[in-house]
Amino acid sequence: MPFAVVVIFAHLAGGTNAITVWASAAAFRLRLAHAAGMISDMAGCRCTR
Repeated sequence: MPFAVVVIFAHLAGGTNAITVWASAAAFRLRLAHAAGMISDMAGCRCTR
């Protein structure tokens, strides 16, 4: 999770702005959507053997 390290470092350094807040929220939502798709097999790209 290198992105989380960057976000935490930016927060601790006081370098957050609207772009970092938006990017971290977007990354979190995309990771949730990806996990939901993989769990429900909506992605359709997993091999079944």
